[in-house]
Amino acid sequence: MSDKRSSVFSLILAFMLVFAVSPSLSEAQSRYDNSFPVRVGIFYGSISKSTYSVSGSSLEVYDASNKVIETDSDTLTASVCQQIYTSSSAESTFESARISAEKYGVDALVYYDRGSFYAGSRSASSNLAPSGGSKVIFAIEDSPAVAVEGSKDIYVSSDDGVTYLGSSAYRGKLNFYIKGSALHAINEVGMQDYLYGVVPKEMVSSWELEALKAQAIVAKNHVITNYSKHTSDGFNVCSTTHCQVYGGYSAEQPKTNRSVDETEGMIMTYRGAPAEAYFHSSSGGRTEAIGNMWNYSLDYMTGVKDPYSTGTPYDSWEANMTSSEIEQALLSRGYDVGTVVGVKILEVSENDRVMKLGVLGTKGMKILEKDSIRIVLGSSKFRSTYFTLKSTSGSAPVSRSNDIGIRDSGLKNTFDRLDSFVSDRISDVSQDFVSGSSFVFSGRGFGHGIGLSQYGANNMAKEGYGYKEIISHYFSGVTVG
Repeated sequence: MSDKRSSVFSLILAFMLVFAVSPSLSEAQSRYDNSFPVRVGIFYGSISKSTYSVSGSSLEVYDASNKVIETDSDTLTASVCQQIYTSSSAESTFESARISAEKYGVDALVYYDRGSFYAGSRSASSNLAPSGGSKVIFAIEDSPAVAVEGSKDIYVSSDDGVTYLGSSAYRGKLNFYIKGSALHAINEVGMQDYLYGVVPKEMVSSWELEALKAQAIVAKNHVITNYSKHTSDGFNVCSTTHCQVYGGYSAEQPKTNRSVDETEGMIMTYRGAPAEAYFHSSSGGRTEAIGNMWNYSLDYMTGVKDPYSTGTPYDSWEANMTSSEIEQALLSRGYDVGTVVGVKILEVSENDRVMKLGVLGTKGMKILEKDSIRIVLGSSKFRSTYFTLKSTSGSAPVSRSNDIGIRDSGLKNTFDRLDSFVSDRISDVSQDFVSGSSFVFSGRGFGHGIGLSQYGANNMAKEGYGYKEIISHYFSGVTVG
């Protein structure tokens, strides 16, 4: 699912995409089809590998100018090599360099650099010179390996358009390059091909077609407005929930592909610019304003009543935590409040989600805010911040330090300041801490609650609403076209 990002940067990017790419909105929209390239980080950073297995039909290895390094192999491996040794004489073709390199035996390779080929080896030899810098090595069956500069845009693709990286298949082309000591694997595809791999991973593929079409457009807008999210990593978006889950060709389903095809070129705009788009599983009956969750506001995501998200598997949930479990959860994040003696909902939004949760301990109090509540206490337990709180012990609420026998005289001042804060700012929330040895958090919905509710969208489609009506319900004032 989608994640938060800088609103200023997003708005700048949105205007650049509309006005820099094309002088008119209709022309800009027409580019959001399969001619619009998306680079997806499959393996990068800490999850990158040292070696990748690649397979397909008559694989081709080529550079950014599409000069083919000749190979008709169906399998190869890509890996990092710290040092190679090459001839100083360039050859005109891969084949001539291959023949020259064969005398170096099992370590033979062909080094490709800026359109020229050099015979070489991975082992030192008296008539070869060391070539500095890490190289990407493509080991090809029945042929010497091909070595390329680790910083260059070198691609692998299959002549049938589907290439396997391990057991997963991808459309488009695979890009391998070295960053630090890691070998990154990137899938470069057109927008439609990218969405083919996203929609079935983010929404149930058997759901209503109109809901799937709404998801396709929201997913498209999300990548457009997050297009530079991973620029420093060398690609646009990743394949995880940090951006959107992407499964490539292996994830595709006929119905979700149809939803992408029938919305080709369409985007969601607000006042002439591509609109930011977020989604979650189920709102629980009411979506949240983006400003209440991520500290910046958008007129078209202010929260709406959402009866379509009731009657779902996530209508209600319950999280039970002992005071000791809460204490340990805080400690794991570096917050030491001592022994937990009370918990209190300090602030809720106009859409009924918890904005601030106070945890009081013998050493002080920690206030968890917004989505950090789920992050700190555990998103596997806390499906949303749309919850209420009670104690399971039947203990009386805590409102003063002498109620709980704490020796720290400064704690009474903490309670007094908190009471003042509550009375001044939060008139509709109880001013008493809930005490006890365990606590029950009773909630609704699943996810951050921003933007489109997926279960709600499917229920709307079941009631006969089209994808444009679904989008307009969750994103007020936007245009789809």
